[in-house]
Amino acid sequence: KYNGDISGFISEFDDRASDTRQLIIRSICSKRQICAVKWENGKANVNYSAFDEFAPGLIDIKSELILIDELGKFEASCKNLQDAVEAAFASPSNVIAVLRLDAPGWINALKSREDTLVIDINSANRNSLADKLCELIVLS
Repeated sequence: KYNGDISGFISEFDDRASDTRQLIIRSICSKRQICAVKWENGKANVNYSAFDEFAPGLIDIKSELILIDELGKFEASCKNLQDAVEAAFASPSNVIAVLRLDAPGWINALKSREDTLVIDINSANRNSLADKLCELIVLS
């Protein structure tokens, strides 16, 4: 159980409707959420304001822990979100972020920072990863 101050967001799929699939950005610490991408008939309709206006407001660099799930291709053209994420990485906060392996350049720059630990998630470590991350946060 973590008792510190947390901010950030998660991205999750909503597949409840049989004919559409949605990617929802949801706040870590409140019930705020927004539809970021909606797939209909195989075509993605991207709501870039969800990434560039809504998501950056969920990152508080004064938080002890910032969670960001996930950064990838949709976020590549969203300057406000990139600025907020870069500020989070530059802050004294602990940041846990899910970053795509095949991510655009600015995400690769985050992975290349000296103060960044990159952990590949796979079937062998995914079930024990939460405990490992908690240990790392406590030791930081």
